[in-house]
Amino acid sequence: AGPEGPRGARGPPGDRGLPGLKGNDGPKGWPGKKGKPVKKQNCRYGPWSEWETCSRSCGGGWKRRERKVRVQPSGGGKSCVGRDYEHRSCEGVEATACPDGSVIPANYSKGPDPRPMQKLKKPTQVSGKATVSKAIV
Repeated sequence: AGPEGPRGARGPPGDRGLPGLKGNDGPKGWPGKKGKPVKKQNCRYGPWSEWETCSRSCGGGWKRRERKVRVQPSGGGKSCVGRDYEHRSCEGVEATACPDGSVIPANYSKGPDPRPMQKLKKPTQVSGKATVSKAIV
């Protein structure tokens, strides 16, 4: 056999094979630094919103306002005390009896409640709130 001849031109790359198997996991790292203790904070509400418009244009009705929690309790802090909403009866024109004489009863409980309207013989107004003294049954 004679001497080896010159090398030929390099050919195009072949198809890629399948990916290899996943290697072993490395060693477990050291524990991290101890976190800072959670600061104890009591719940705090933000400011009250403006009163919403009256639920009725006449015959009484209710207004509502609310407040959002500004700071959530953490680290064993106390929960917020009190409601996050309030209702009150409407005053002024909204509190006067409607043209048909209907009005929400003055002894109406706090908060919206779809109770039936009452017809009045004589609608009256005392300190901005409609009152019912002589209801027609």
